[in-house]
Amino acid sequence: MDLKIGSVINGFRVLRDGEVPLLNARYWKLQHEATGATLYYSDRDDGQMVFSVGFRTLPEDDTGVFHILEHSCLDGSKNYQLKEPFVNLLKTSMAVDLNAMTFEDKTIYYFISTNEQDYLNLMSVYMDAVFNPLLLTDRRIFEKEAWHVEPAGEDKVAISGVVFNEMQGNDNQPDYIMWMQNEKQIFPDLFFRFNSGGDPAFIPELTYEQFKETYHRFYSSQNAVFYLSGNMGLEAELAHIDSVLTEKGVSAYEKPAPAPLQAPVVSPDGTVYYQLADNEEIEGNTHLMLTYVLGEDKSAEVLAFALLSRYLAENTESPLSKAVLDAGVGQDFGMACEGDYRQPMLYFTLGKSDPEHAEGFRAAVLDTLKGICETGLDADRIRDLVDSHETDCRRASLSVRTGFRIMESFLRTHVQFDDADPVDDLNALRDAMAADERYFEHLIETYILNSNHWGMTRCIPSRTLTEEKRAKMTARFEAEAEKVNAAEGGYAALEAKMAAFNEYLTAPDSPEAEASVPHLSPADIDTTSHVRDVAVETAQVGGCETESLSYITSTNGMVMAGLLFDLCGLNEDELFYVRCLHDALMSLPAGKYSVPELTQKWVSLHTNAGLGLRVETTGDAYLAINLDTPAEKLTDAVALLNEYITAPVFDRTILSRLFSNASQ
Repeated sequence: MDLKIGSVINGFRVLRDGEVPLLNARYWKLQHEATGATLYYSDRDDGQMVFSVGFRTLPEDDTGVFHILEHSCLDGSKNYQLKEPFVNLLKTSMAVDLNAMTFEDKTIYYFISTNEQDYLNLMSVYMDAVFNPLLLTDRRIFEKEAWHVEPAGEDKVAISGVVFNEMQGNDNQPDYIMWMQNEKQIFPDLFFRFNSGGDPAFIPELTYEQFKETYHRFYSSQNAVFYLSGNMGLEAELAHIDSVLTEKGVSAYEKPAPAPLQAPVVSPDGTVYYQLADNEEIEGNTHLMLTYVLGEDKSAEVLAFALLSRYLAENTESPLSKAVLDAGVGQDFGMACEGDYRQPMLYFTLGKSDPEHAEGFRAAVLDTLKGICETGLDADRIRDLVDSHETDCRRASLSVRTGFRIMESFLRTHVQFDDADPVDDLNALRDAMAADERYFEHLIETYILNSNHWGMTRCIPSRTLTEEKRAKMTARFEAEAEKVNAAEGGYAALEAKMAAFNEYLTAPDSPEAEASVPHLSPADIDTTSHVRDVAVETAQVGGCETESLSYITSTNGMVMAGLLFDLCGLNEDELFYVRCLHDALMSLPAGKYSVPELTQKWVSLHTNAGLGLRVETTGDAYLAINLDTPAEKLTDAVALLNEYITAPVFDRTILSRLFSNASQ
């Protein structure tokens, strides 16, 4: 298909095209002319086809309405009136993945398939689920997924619901509790202060009317953003999306605007609690989180801080990890950059601590970073991390999950900025490093040492929290029971209502409804065996000509090379020693190199090397020696691998450690 800029294809105008840096993918941005919906398409062909539709969904309270909508949209629609149409559809689907997810600022529905007819079937059901859900006319869906009152015997009642029950499972996870409190502290004026998944204490405050009104406001055509990728007949997909959007039309509600930025705040005293297990001690079980906001999204800076996290805290001997642990303020130190927010964050966590160590923790972090800035970072190590990131991206571009990764990135960026124009953050980082030899030190000074936007959160263990929450929930149940029993015959009416509700939940779908769901037929499935993108050739190995397989499409500058040894003639005893060789070879010295030297050489070459052994019940057996390396490193990588093959050093001490508990 000719996706020429300005052309209109089945209701969609092509606005621009571009490349996705480092991921070996092209994309086009299109807009639905009748409604304003946005669609991104990538022709990346890795054997899988991805579909996604997402919406900007910014919570305004803790009722979890968007999480409940996500569940409810999948409970039947105008054209597929089953309680769970996707369960029926998947009986014959070739879907690789199918799901829906609620994030802090968006909700997405997606699937991945390898069969185009299956792709069209899934898209038809998903589009109807999202744009024509039964939830708007069937209150039982709301009561099932959100909450409902049910009899509990002796004139008592309880509250139940899929999301209500699900979120109670998160209610005592220290990391989850601490993260939610952290967002309240550093984004006190934004939607992040609310629980997008829903707080069980507030879910019962959501009414059916509010639920429907929220759907109409946010699940509008103009607020929809689609992503499609793969080798597909795009015209048919666009035609179907166009027909659904055109029928739905433009909502009377304005498209929700992107969230504003949070003005800088300092919040050093955040405190939340979690229930401690009876066999654990209060002392030494506090979790701490120190968070710094890194300004508005600047991709090069986000990448820089992600690499800094590896430099400073990759393991317990990394400079910042060691300093914090040596300070004696806690254990289990971690550092990470959260770059998926419009205002990215750098956060430091510390487990097995105590509340009074919070200031000592912060001082250890700041004092160490200040000293590192004064003495300077190891420039060679930084460059190596930057180069490693490039290799990791090139390697990832060969994965069949790359289309999914691009989808997540495009939807996230579009929700935050009303556009998704991927930038080359790696080259931007390299340009910044070239312009400022102390670039990383200046980042630390600007965003950490001199920050005016940070927070400290303490998640403290409690012996009584569960009882306190149970008492509050019991009081709510009692209040609901009073409402039910206030009317004459109210409790009996509730029992009758729940009996009918349970009958609805357990009743089978009608044959007509089941027949409405599209299914694959045997004729839709290609049973021919295909080997994608590979050619059979010959190669010279050790002066001999041997059969070889080679990729015939772009690998983004990466080389997957290896040798496959036929072991079919070996007996069981010989195969035993092959297994030993497989387990030991890459852990031995080789040629003139020690094991640490070999390890460092692989790191500097940005190369993965390994062995694979396959022994079939049929007696067939193969040993593979593989390289995964940048093309420019291939010669050196092959030479290093040759050391293992031709000059391994069978060190008795290393072998004894590998194959036994003996100390000799």
